[in-house]
Amino acid sequence: MTPILVSDGTFEKKRILATFEDKAKAIDPEIMRFVINAIRKYPLFKG
Repeated sequence: MTPILVSDGTFEKKRILATFEDKAKAIDPEIMRFVINAIRKYPLFKG
């Protein structure tokens, strides 16, 4: 299942980050780091 953000939903940051880190081992390390950093900084985004 693909996680999505909705305006009135919750973002299960720890679960999504753990799942992504586990599954992303086969992708480009630079892309993996970019996504992990974006997930970690999520509460700071105002967009």
